[in-house]
Amino acid sequence: MHVCDFSACRSVDLKAADADFTGSEFIGAHLDSSQLQGTILNFCNFSEASLQECDLSRARLLSATMNNARLNASILNEVLLMDAKAGGTELNDVNLDNANLTKADFSKSIFNGSSMNGVLDQDTIYDGAKLEGVIR
Repeated sequence: MHVCDFSACRSVDLKAADADFTGSEFIGAHLDSSQLQGTILNFCNFSEASLQECDLSRARLLSATMNNARLNASILNEVLLMDAKAGGTELNDVNLDNANLTKADFSKSIFNGSSMNGVLDQDTIYDGAKLEGVIR
């Protein structure tokens, strides 16, 4: 495992399924339409990053920082976002079915139109979040 700095990187349609990027920096990166299924992204920083229309199903983002990130129309089925810091994140029309959001902070985030069937969200913070049309 190597910690890498991908800050401000533009890599649309990246294919990195099952890769290990633990602890890497993705601040302000543009990774739209990327395939990151099963990728290990624990302790990574995605603040201000754009991950729209990405497939992050089964990805591991334990204690990741995602403040003000954009994940609109992404697939986050079975993703692990436990203890993530994701204040102000855009998650419109996202599929979060069976995701683990335990103890994550989604203050002021937007989940409008998202699917959250079977989500584990014990002690998750949604203060000021928008959850219009969410399916649970």
